[in-house]
Amino acid sequence: MQKEMKSGSSGLYDFRGLRRTAAVFMIFLGLLLFAPVKNAGAATIPGDRILKVPYINQHKGLWVPELHGFINGSWGGQHFEGSTRTLSGNGCGFACSAMAISYMRGEVLNPVNIMNRACGFNGVAGDRDVGVKSAAKYGFRAVTVAQPGKARIVSEILAGNPVMVLEKKSKFGGGGGHFILIMGYRNGRFAVYDPASEFKSWVCDQLTHTWTDINSGAWRWPGAHGEYTIFYAANKQVKKDDGWYLQDPDGKYLTGFQYVSEGNKTCYFGKDGRMVFGSQVIGKRLYYFDKKTGAMKTNAFVTENGKTRYYNNKGRAVTGLKKINGYYYYFKPNSRVMVRNKLVTVAEKNLTYYFNGQGRAVKGLKKIKGKYYFFSEKNCRMQKNKFVWVSSRGGKCYFNKKGRMVFGKKKINGKYYRFDKKTGVLIS
Repeated sequence: MQKEMKSGSSGLYDFRGLRRTAAVFMIFLGLLLFAPVKNAGAATIPGDRILKVPYINQHKGLWVPELHGFINGSWGGQHFEGSTRTLSGNGCGFACSAMAISYMRGEVLNPVNIMNRACGFNGVAGDRDVGVKSAAKYGFRAVTVAQPGKARIVSEILAGNPVMVLEKKSKFGGGGGHFILIMGYRNGRFAVYDPASEFKSWVCDQLTHTWTDINSGAWRWPGAHGEYTIFYAANKQVKKDDGWYLQDPDGKYLTGFQYVSEGNKTCYFGKDGRMVFGSQVIGKRLYYFDKKTGAMKTNAFVTENGKTRYYNNKGRAVTGLKKINGYYYYFKPNSRVMVRNKLVTVAEKNLTYYFNGQGRAVKGLKKIKGKYYFFSEKNCRMQKNKFVWVSSRGGKCYFNKKGRMVFGKKKINGKYYRFDKKTGVLIS
């Protein structure tokens, strides 16, 4: 910004003042000519672009310009899966990944969810691959480059690709390792988002996306040395004569489990790159992919050829006793098929349940093949060798070692009792 030139108090020329001015000018000219040239050869690369990346602070949450404040502040205190670490204490990398991926997807994502989905407990704060792992889980491609050069990074920003930096000695994070996000470039300077603080302008105002012309503090190249993770556009689902494929921005066909942004789904692509459908055994685990879309079923019951299975949050068919949506079910260990209309004893716990026509474990008094049994109202377990109050019978009954209700005169633990011959209720 140019400063306004102010005139002196007198309109007369002072020749002594002019001589002094001339002397000062000659000294200044000499200093200018003989001073060492800084950043010689570091020419400014033409370009001007700021990416409309949402700002996420790892301590305070998402900045909303319209509200002039933060929301989702609870993110900062959330723990990573299986860890005591929190986003606020150890989550600069995940906050940066969330900003980049949110920009690419056009919707704001919770950085804690990104961490848990992409890395699990092993994705601790200093994981250099956090950006690559996160991008892959959300259908994008990211690469980590040690020394890409200024021209490369400028070209990426101008192309609309945000760049995350793992600084070895951070100017932002107190001197130690720290993740920041480059999301703009103008006249030789980079605009940077620091997830730990919204008060650092660094050329581009963190909160309003407004450029400011400051002379110090700008993050100049090479700045702090570190590793650079570049986020690229989403992979594309393409149709060929023999099926569907997933192609990355370089034209490579991807294999294995892949997130497909078109349809917001996770699919599996075989060694030939072709999308699979229906039941699939992958790595000794059974999965199910929708026969029309190829989307992996998660947290869902699937019935096929009269056999029902349940696929958990990882898409894997479960086995054994499982509590799902408040009900107990049992799935055969080998076939993973749900059991119906059957008594099942879970061998490792020696607990018996009865699963009805819907596959759900029953509660209370039940007549099964002419015999009465009682199953706990709390956990559905069959009651054995036990007196139980049966509200429907209005009294106390006894169920033997096989779980069956007894009638008439019975000796229990060395003592005789009498039970009604019709209702089984204890008489004396």
